[in-house]
Amino acid sequence: MQFEAGRAREFFARAAKALPAEDRKSMVAAEIMASIYRGLLRRMELDKFRVLEKEYRLNKLEKAGRIGAQLLKFF
Repeated sequence: MQFEAGRAREFFARAAKALPAEDRKSMVAAEIMASIYRGLLRRMELDKFRVLEKEYRLNKLEKAGRIGAQLLKFF
């Protein structure tokens, strides 16, 4: 699973790098979701990928924080 997590991080980084600066504002929702996915991936990684034993979620405050942080980058 560590390999897959690294691969996911690499895909996130490549996608962000490939996005032209002029298109970033139109991709705010996608950037917010990427931030949430990175948070979930980090949580799974810290928990040693017990994905078959439990569900992983960010609480409302964590989601709001990530949404706010992404919105501040764009506006």
